[in-house]
Amino acid sequence: MKKSNALTSSILMLSASWIAKALGLLSTIILARLLTPEDFGLVAITMLVVHFLDVFANTGAQQFLLSKDSVDDDDLNTAWSLNMIFRVIITLTLLLFAEPIANFFDADITNAFRVSAMILIIIGITNPALSMAKRDYNYKGIFKLALLVKFISFTITIAVAYYTRSYWALIIGTISHYTVHAIGSYFIYPFSPKFCLKNRHEQWDYSKWILLRSFAGYIRSKGDAFIISKFFSTTDVGIFTIAKEFAMLVYEQIATPVAEIIMTSVQKARTNESDISCIIEKYLLILLSLILPIACIISIYAENIVVIILGDKWLAAAPILEILTLLGISTSLTMVFNSTLTALKRTKLTFKVDIVTTLIILGTLFLLKGVALADFALIRSLLDLVVVISYFVFTKLVIGLSLRSSIKSLIPTLLSVSLLALMLHYLATMIVIDNFFILTVISAACLLAYSITFLIIINIFPFTSRTLTDLKNTLNSALKNKLVK
Repeated sequence: MKKSNALTSSILMLSASWIAKALGLLSTIILARLLTPEDFGLVAITMLVVHFLDVFANTGAQQFLLSKDSVDDDDLNTAWSLNMIFRVIITLTLLLFAEPIANFFDADITNAFRVSAMILIIIGITNPALSMAKRDYNYKGIFKLALLVKFISFTITIAVAYYTRSYWALIIGTISHYTVHAIGSYFIYPFSPKFCLKNRHEQWDYSKWILLRSFAGYIRSKGDAFIISKFFSTTDVGIFTIAKEFAMLVYEQIATPVAEIIMTSVQKARTNESDISCIIEKYLLILLSLILPIACIISIYAENIVVIILGDKWLAAAPILEILTLLGISTSLTMVFNSTLTALKRTKLTFKVDIVTTLIILGTLFLLKGVALADFALIRSLLDLVVVISYFVFTKLVIGLSLRSSIKSLIPTLLSVSLLALMLHYLATMIVIDNFFILTVISAACLLAYSITFLIIINIFPFTSRTLTDLKNTLNSALKNKLVK
């Protein structure tokens, strides 16, 4: 694997994710002004069910293709065919049971379920050869497609919301998103899939564990939403959904592309455990160095963020947002460990971990019926630490990942974040943060101060970590080249 290709791929994936999420954030802000918490709650329930069924329709084709040493047309065609078979069955199931599902949630969204069912088929139409582009680190086309998809869906969603003031804007926007992506995928990597089940046994042996693990993982990550949708009001569902979206916004868009790069990197180096440990330790350092300062800002300025960006009608989301920043961090760490074990073809292990942790989380959450929404969010976030610890333990057992070395590598990050928190609290007492400009300037200034502090610490303290040494040399070299230019 060429380092330049991996680096370029990382930059493109992160750039695409950040730009797409910037548009997503702008869309959410505008929609929050146009729609009500109840509208968001109704769509949240609809998408919760659709994406839950998508778990059963997803045969893990991409993971299977990325994990193979070599891929031919039969592999691609089989992956596409199995995917379509599952998706047709699941789509028909949703169409048939749309009304009883809507009645279960006491919500008038039967038609929303029926219309949204087409999303399951549209996803299946997507070109399976996109995985080949990712294997080859050919992310330029994927980068362009991601931006096009987000821009078109953003425009459609806002336009429909402006003229209808209805939750249908979110559903129509979601359908347009997947439609443009499916069509565009065939321009990125020319390939015409054909119905073929030649390699079905090989893929199913791998995919059945992906499917089961995805089911457990989805229930673990969205189980709270199911419980809230059933036991809390639609408005509470909307408030929790928006708070969680903001809390997870940055983490998912940093952790998701990093997880994809980890899968490919580990797959290339899986014959050498020491190399894999170094890869994971490096990405853990990069990931936490990026998300912890952002989590700090979101947590401390949660109320300011909600009032300034969403408006007073969303004020109840502020304490939920503050609490759920912890969930965002733990989810990001889980994605790293999960991707590592998946790339090493330990899908049975990850499935078992997901099953046990899911039972613990949901079993506890079901006992919380009747508690306040903020208390529910806090316990939910703390429970996710069980998942992180479990995944770390098994990753350590499989590749020998060192806890001591990982923590040592994080010392500069933790020191820098601690100083950042003190700075944020001080500024909050000195400056009235009541508009977007002030919030942005303070956040940007604090992030700059954090970056400078981090650079100073890794250069003046005598760290022996190989990961830190490599990062220090890379940053110093990049900074030197920048200054010379």
